[in-house]
Amino acid sequence: MKLNFRKGWLALALSMAVVTPALAADAPQGTRVTDPAVLASMGFSADAVVYLAPGVTLGENTPWPQDYGLTNAVQLTRSGVEFQGRVSTYAYGTGTGQGDVSFTGGDTFTDAAVKMPSGALWEGTRFWVVDANAAQDMGLFLFASCLPVAGPGSPVVTVLGTGASTGSAGNQSIPVGIASPATIDNNACIYWARARFDAAGLILQKERSQYHLQVSAAPAVATFPLDVPTTHPFFRFVEAMAASGLTGGCAPSSFCPDQPVTRGQLSVFLVSALGLHFPN
Repeated sequence: MKLNFRKGWLALALSMAVVTPALAADAPQGTRVTDPAVLASMGFSADAVVYLAPGVTLGENTPWPQDYGLTNAVQLTRSGVEFQGRVSTYAYGTGTGQGDVSFTGGDTFTDAAVKMPSGALWEGTRFWVVDANAAQDMGLFLFASCLPVAGPGSPVVTVLGTGASTGSAGNQSIPVGIASPATIDNNACIYWARARFDAAGLILQKERSQYHLQVSAAPAVATFPLDVPTTHPFFRFVEAMAASGLTGGCAPSSFCPDQPVTRGQLSVFLVSALGLHFPN
């Protein structure tokens, strides 16, 4: 049976809500979401366990955050045809033949993986759609799905951000932010974007995800306590180099932060950081 959603439910913004199937790991506590229509609008079953994280408000688009991490943002773009239907009944045509998909019938959800480097800070995704249907919209979602790093377990799905098209203006560009920008953990999680078509003829043109690189948080214990203790102004950055294997220091428990760097040492830092490799 087709569900119709009022236009006022523009985003159903469950950003950072945790979704787990029965018997999965315990979910972080918050406000329980029990409305089957809300769960179905994101592609989850009525028996899914969903918690709305503190500070998140239903019915509001997830806001786009301020800049984080390093200065320059990195953007990744995927066309509509790079999305895959959630199940095989998903059917589509094309509006322009230029990488877009026009929904024609079957399952109403389509997904695309969002691949970013570990440690990056995912800020959000912008969707380009065509919605000329005054009665039906497109739902837009950002997810993380995590499993234990080594052992078996049930996946825990986190709804990072939501949004929706609105009205019947046709071409629309919709930013979907992440309320608390997510630090990418490829060791345990996968990340993806989802679109929901509420009617045939709605078109997904492309999505563009944005992230910033960032320096790891400082550890509690110093690798070079003799001259770069935890109170040193460059402690966090020296520790990031040590953890990345770029430096082993100048002597046991010492980094020699005030010594000049030779051209030879510079070559080690740069080649190791960039991963330069030239096969024979």
